Amino acid sequence: MSDGWSENDKAVAKAASERARKRAHEEAIALHAGYTVDTIDDLWRLEQLIRQWRKERRGCGHLSYETANDTLALWLAREWLQLSDLSRMSPDRLADIVAKAERLPRRLDRRSQHSGGA
Repeated sequence: MSDGWSENDKAVAKAASERARKRAHEEAIALHAGYTVDTIDDLWRLEQLIRQWRKERRGCGHLSYETANDTLALWLAREWLQLSDLSRMSPDRLADIVAKAERLPRRLDRRSQHSGGA
């Protein structure tokens, strides 16, 4: 299951997974806190956004070694990980993760997607 993964890379990936999960949850809370509900329509829009945010975060913090490079790249692109979170990883694996992350869309600024009361 973890073929090709050094003990060091496993430890870095596990710690990074926890940091990504924590940051993804903090981001969702911040998005919710920034949403103003003045009308029932605002409330229903918020409910739809919460479902979307939850779907985007499903599985965040869970890592399979078979897909770990792709998953870590996704979390890096979404800014749930920083490059420094992976800096102790082996150079070849880190280069692969960074290259994959650079091909992914950057995190969306969800603040512009909701203003509540509008």
